[in-house]
Amino acid sequence: MAACSKDELQYIINHVVLPPRLPDQSEDVVLVRTAEKALLNELLSVLRRFLPHCAPESTAAWSIVQRMLSCCITAKLLGDLSEHLLTEAVLAMEPEDVFPVRIRAQNAAIIFRRLEDVVSLECFQLSPRSADVVGCMGSLRRPFPAFAVAVPRNVATESTFCRELFTMLEKLDTEVVQEMMPKSRKASREWSEFRDTCHPGLISELVMASVAAVGEPTQTIQLQKRIRDDVIWGNSLLPWRRSTLWLMLRVAIHTTLLKSMDSVQAHAEFKNFIAYFLTNLLKLTADLGTPLDICKALQVKIARRVVKLGTSVRPFVLEAATIYMRDATEQQGKVWQDIQQKDAQRGTHVDVTTLEQDTSLTLVNSRAALDLALCETKQDPQLAASIPTSSYCEWLTYDSDELPCVNEAIVSSSERVYALTQYEHWVGHSSSAWLVTALVQPNARHCTSIRRSAECYQRLALASYSESPEQLSMMLLTLGDLWYALDRIAGALLPLLHHYSPELSPEIFDVLLLPKTEQMQRLQRLQLHIEARHQSTQTRSPSMFADPSANDCDCFAYKYFDQSEDHQKLRQTILAEARTRKDEKKQEWRRKSGQYTTLTQEKNGLTCTSKLDYRGGTVHDDGNCRKCDLSREIKSLSIAIFEWPLPENEAQSRLAVFYLRCPEVVIAWQALTWTLVHDLGRPSATDRDTPAANLLTYNGLSSYHTSGGARLMLASATKSVTASHYHGSPFPITWEKVFSMNGLQWALYDSRSSCWVHQQQEPPSFTSRCRLQLPDGPYQNLQYTVDTTSHSQNQVLAAQTECSSDLSIHEYVAFGSLRADGEKTQWLNICRELRATSLSWNTESVCCLVKQSAWQACSIGTTTLRTAHKVFESSEFTTDLLSNLEIMLDSIQANRQCLHTMELVIVLALRALSLAVGLHADRCFDLLRQCRSTVSAWTYAMEDLLRLATDPEEIAAIQCGLLKSATLCKLTFDVDTCHHSRALTTSDDLLYWAMASMTIQNNTPGTQSSLPRSLRLALLRDAKLSQSYNIQLHEMLRSTNNRGLDRAISRIWSAFQSSDGIWERHDQCDAQWMCKKTLAGSQVEPQKVFYDVLSGELLVDGRPLGLLPKEYTSHAVFTRVFGAQILRVSTSDMAGMQYMTAAEEYGYRFYFSLRGADLIIRAKTAMTVLELISHRNLIGDFPTRFVEDFVHWLDLTTSVVEFR
Repeated sequence: MAACSKDELQYIINHVVLPPRLPDQSEDVVLVRTAEKALLNELLSVLRRFLPHCAPESTAAWSIVQRMLSCCITAKLLGDLSEHLLTEAVLAMEPEDVFPVRIRAQNAAIIFRRLEDVVSLECFQLSPRSADVVGCMGSLRRPFPAFAVAVPRNVATESTFCRELFTMLEKLDTEVVQEMMPKSRKASREWSEFRDTCHPGLISELVMASVAAVGEPTQTIQLQKRIRDDVIWGNSLLPWRRSTLWLMLRVAIHTTLLKSMDSVQAHAEFKNFIAYFLTNLLKLTADLGTPLDICKALQVKIARRVVKLGTSVRPFVLEAATIYMRDATEQQGKVWQDIQQKDAQRGTHVDVTTLEQDTSLTLVNSRAALDLALCETKQDPQLAASIPTSSYCEWLTYDSDELPCVNEAIVSSSERVYALTQYEHWVGHSSSAWLVTALVQPNARHCTSIRRSAECYQRLALASYSESPEQLSMMLLTLGDLWYALDRIAGALLPLLHHYSPELSPEIFDVLLLPKTEQMQRLQRLQLHIEARHQSTQTRSPSMFADPSANDCDCFAYKYFDQSEDHQKLRQTILAEARTRKDEKKQEWRRKSGQYTTLTQEKNGLTCTSKLDYRGGTVHDDGNCRKCDLSREIKSLSIAIFEWPLPENEAQSRLAVFYLRCPEVVIAWQALTWTLVHDLGRPSATDRDTPAANLLTYNGLSSYHTSGGARLMLASATKSVTASHYHGSPFPITWEKVFSMNGLQWALYDSRSSCWVHQQQEPPSFTSRCRLQLPDGPYQNLQYTVDTTSHSQNQVLAAQTECSSDLSIHEYVAFGSLRADGEKTQWLNICRELRATSLSWNTESVCCLVKQSAWQACSIGTTTLRTAHKVFESSEFTTDLLSNLEIMLDSIQANRQCLHTMELVIVLALRALSLAVGLHADRCFDLLRQCRSTVSAWTYAMEDLLRLATDPEEIAAIQCGLLKSATLCKLTFDVDTCHHSRALTTSDDLLYWAMASMTIQNNTPGTQSSLPRSLRLALLRDAKLSQSYNIQLHEMLRSTNNRGLDRAISRIWSAFQSSDGIWERHDQCDAQWMCKKTLAGSQVEPQKVFYDVLSGELLVDGRPLGLLPKEYTSHAVFTRVFGAQILRVSTSDMAGMQYMTAAEEYGYRFYFSLRGADLIIRAKTAMTVLELISHRNLIGDFPTRFVEDFVHWLDLTTSVVEFR
């Protein structure tokens, strides 16, 4: 068998066998040439071994095939066709000889067949079109040949005829005729799609018609073959296609057999030969160590061939297949046995010389931690009074224009809510004054600063407020205020901008949940501004986010271009430089075209060089053939396509130039507007896509780009010609094909969401973000009655069949009808239901319904009260509402389980205080203070229960109740800013505030994920409330009116003896932590007490009072062992530890200490002291399950690690 490399063998198997895994790109040209030569040699070698076993009647036909293969090798059909070699081969043909010729560039083949007195030329297409291959479910059924012409032998053997014919074929073999290539349209012109197959018309129609002029069409035996092919393309220039040489040889062999014997015998002979060839390929794969999966695929192919032959299989073919397949199977078995033996031997042999080393745990990762735990020289840490620190002054940073921005690098997760609240307070109370100042001398820098500040705020707010519709509403209002300021400044700088739609509708903000009048006033201003902007918008003006159509003269970019001399000059510069580059490219084309003509003329005047072989015959001299050298040089000639940088369409051209240097004002305005419309107004982007080109990277224009950092950019879904596979072309080529107009279709693209702007057609809405979600339960199918006021009471009545069995029909109807029949009636319905008993007020679902009704802004009206809340202009209604609330409060005072009812009373009282017109404030404050007193009494009662509780589940339930009641107590202070001084003014007010704050601090677990969602939202609202009172609390504690805090501390620390002084800042830059010293006695040293006015945390000499510090409870090690459990602690009595539990937990007393960032936990009984080893220290020393699924305790006495 002929020598063959592994790569060549792999090529042959890929194209002959078609294994399951094929290349995804065309093979290297050098490999194709050598592999095809190897394929020819293999076929000839196998045929020589096949011939002796053939039947006598088929030997003559196979001899013809043998001479054909030998002639193909001699005539060098694998490279460029040579007129000289082709002429020699045809003239040397004997009767019945066959000679196939492949014309590669034309995707065609001609089989020359010498008969008695004629030479027939049979032509056919080689590779079918890609679309036909991909569109076919199985194999393609094709006839061979497609057309045949018979030429008299005396004409066919004339030197003139051969020279003219083969000169034409030699030229057609290398030159691609563009008119015969499939076409695709790009940049407003047609391009030759060279990745597809060429139409063979120049052979089947031109050459065959020319030959028919000296001969005549003839009927020949036509072969119908089922052809398997594939088109595999994976991010490469050319796809993988099956070898055309293999197809041509199969057709030539099969048709030759058909002309020499009957069809049944011919088919059997051909299929036996192919099976025999595959069998020899299998042997070759074994010799070269081909991967087993390839061998297996080849075995399956052979088996199918043999089975399909049935009784027609030749005995020697069956014998060879059996032997080689058995050998291959045995070889595969040996490989598998080797694998099994190696696996069986692994670990079974023990080297006794290293027995001690191999049987001991090295503990590479955990050794240091274990040694440290067992070290007896640990020092007992002294608990010096620590000084709390805070980054309060650095939560917001201010730019040169005094515009704040939340400092993302400094704000930790625990302080993020405080920073967001401080930022929101600035926007709500100081941004108007800042805007007035900015409008005096507006600057594009103002717009950029607002955009960056808003983007930073939005990122942090979405992360912190994701569960809270109330706080998301506050975020949307804040962003709306920032958009208002940006739009005002942008309009002052670019009056043209206000001729176009603001893209926001006033109604989109109607769904916001705004509990305070001051927020509704801000919303009123924003919506009135948007309405005014819509009125100033010109009728024909398209959207600021619309892509210009072919003749769109009204888009913003088009109009701005008319007014901008800079952009007009920029386009002139681009066009001038483009004309220069075009002239240079034309000179290059002329020079290379002349070079091509010269080389072609020289080549046509030469013949291929031959040399004598070792037998004395002539063979082609590859190394010294000048004609072949010229052919390769001609092939290497190519030219890059020149693409005009700007679109031909005027609107598209102006759009491209505009966004090359887009004004900062437009970038900022579009970014913030798109954030509101798309990021927040739509649930997700539709039709995510990656553009083929964008303005930043497009070679033709990228050097002119100066407006970086824009989220919305110009991009094109179509590729640039210079970035496609059309970017270069060989010669010959006309100038019209070298020059291309710009084929990019510019459109706005959102680089952050990866979507096209014009495809986002869903109307924006904030409803999903501002909707209180009903919890799981019997009310869940009534969510639609919470979301809107557009349903009618009749709809609710008609849907009674959907009522849950846990609800009565009366309550179902009452719940669904509260917001029915429009927004004007919902307050009247609330007031009526307060007197009735239809609703179960002490449920979370009813609470959600009432809060949605009370807080939602609804449609704009003539006053700040808007349409839905205009009823509060009536003093009688307010009086009636407060009376009903007072009655409800009286009914629940003795029942501390009515926390949801209490929340409703407080929410409605706060809303009445905010909305009521007239002298109702005193009554509202009295009601709120009565609620405060009641819920505080509930808190004290639950604290007593907590001290007596022992069951962990009972403790957790009581702590949740404590958190709820304490947050409700502080909720009574959540009034409009104008009422803050009245809500928190007396010593009693401060007492209630401080007690509630400390209760929340002491009962909040280190991680809040285990708490109910409603409680997490209450804690979030409480943190924002604390920040809003920060300055007032600070001033109150520094005055003589601070006894309320002292009284609160005395309630939880009976030994506290306050000095008569005021509370001071512990640091002049910190308004969060206040400190005060206790009274000193004859035998009592004064202690320093720290109080966090934001979180309510209390420290005595730097230690929490009875609780572990937050850095302990939020530590990953603590939460892994104790979860959200809150432990009561005291000062440790064990050396090296700081805290210990006040009572035994789970039969142990636990001790805690921090060493750097590591939390040390010990568990002690009368006989044993265990120390927790962090599971992170054991990673790599033990199996993952042993590390992740167990808690690891080191016995400090026995040095044994227990996995529990």
